[in-house]
Amino acid sequence: MHQPAAPELRPGWVYEVVVAVLAATNEPLRPRDIIQLAARLHGDPIAPSSVRNCLRMVSARNDGAIERVAYGTYRLRSIRM
Repeated sequence: MHQPAAPELRPGWVYEVVVAVLAATNEPLRPRDIIQLAARLHGDPIAPSSVRNCLRMVSARNDGAIERVAYGTYRLRSIRM
């Protein structure tokens, strides 16, 4: 049976959705909550591994937009001027 082609998504779309979720809250979130809210915002399910990978990779960078504040808890990094 032929399945319809998945819509083309540009590189970085998971990152953009995760940042939008974190920007919409003032408190740190656990990955499972980010996954649920990201899927709701995107309108379709998002692979949990994609969200977790995004969180892990971006929070490991000192200049990344996301920071890990405790084990399994992430928030948007505050901008220092």
